[in-house]
Amino acid sequence: MQRGTSNLLKVLRQDSLRSFIRLTSSMKDSHLNCQGAKLPNVYIAKFDITGHYQSEVIRKNELLSLYGLQPRDIRFSAPSSLYLRNYSIILRLEHIKAIINSNELILMETDHKSIKDLLPELQARLQVTGDGLPYELKVIEILFTETFSLLENKFERLESYITGVLNDLLDSNLLSIDKGSLHGLMYHSSRYQLMFNGTVLLILCSLSELNSLVKDIQETLSDLLDCEEDMASFYLTHYIDYGEERDQDDTEELCNILESFYMQTEDMLGRVKRLKEQIDQSQNIVLINLDSQRNIMLRMSLQLGMGTFSLTLGGLMGVAFGMNLDSSLEENQYAFWIVSGAMVAITGVMWRQLSNYLKKALHTRTIDHF
Repeated sequence: MQRGTSNLLKVLRQDSLRSFIRLTSSMKDSHLNCQGAKLPNVYIAKFDITGHYQSEVIRKNELLSLYGLQPRDIRFSAPSSLYLRNYSIILRLEHIKAIINSNELILMETDHKSIKDLLPELQARLQVTGDGLPYELKVIEILFTETFSLLENKFERLESYITGVLNDLLDSNLLSIDKGSLHGLMYHSSRYQLMFNGTVLLILCSLSELNSLVKDIQETLSDLLDCEEDMASFYLTHYIDYGEERDQDDTEELCNILESFYMQTEDMLGRVKRLKEQIDQSQNIVLINLDSQRNIMLRMSLQLGMGTFSLTLGGLMGVAFGMNLDSSLEENQYAFWIVSGAMVAITGVMWRQLSNYLKKALHTRTIDHF
């Protein structure tokens, strides 16, 4: 008899709560209708306490009226959010947008493929019993688990792609230097640098996007963990059963759930950071190789200039003898060899002097640098 009375009181509390929510939202609905506001339809899936769901198409103003929400609650402007509104938990995690009650889960935008694919998995998880958690906490845990599973898959795909790209960029064949052709060397270096910079930019953008998303979730969890009053208000089943909010010191279940996922965000942020450090290290290696290529190009260019200058200086003697002026040397049978030898000697001495000067200058600059 007492058990039947308890169940009856529970049903009455649920009906009273529904009536209160509809009453508090009726004035908002009438205001919207008077303005002639026509909000678009939204595709939803309603999960009951047993895990079964039903897909529906409902107008947004009807959804707001049914659960006593405000339009901004279902805009989900923030990347991640978790808060209570009129005894309904509003949750946004990446692409998951949900309204959670003590005996019902409303998943929104089920016309999207990513959400459609999620429905069977949610149904299977909600049908699992025996964990002892209230329905609303069970739903929160499941949705966070699904979100982190998606984030983990995204990170693993990104990590695999980045590792492959960095291995290709640091391949010895790509970093090899064709010393036989100055023009080819310059073209190879410029093209490689453009390819590297463009690839690294795309990688860093993807990592930053993932890092920002995980940080948003971490901040949401941190804000909720810092407020015991908000955590106590999340126990909707307790309010239905006892007509009052749960004691603030008795929120261990929700606190453990949130702390578990907070630690996962810490772990993922650490892995993203290490991946960024790996990219920075690879970038430094590539830049060192590119600097080495530039130094070789500059050295080759300088050596060509020195050789040209030395040959020109040595050839001045030949130019002098090429003038149409008579001299007694034309009839000397050894004059050609003497002059040719002198030209070669002058060229060699000049090349040697310039090379010694270059080595001395580079050595002095290196010592000053350190």
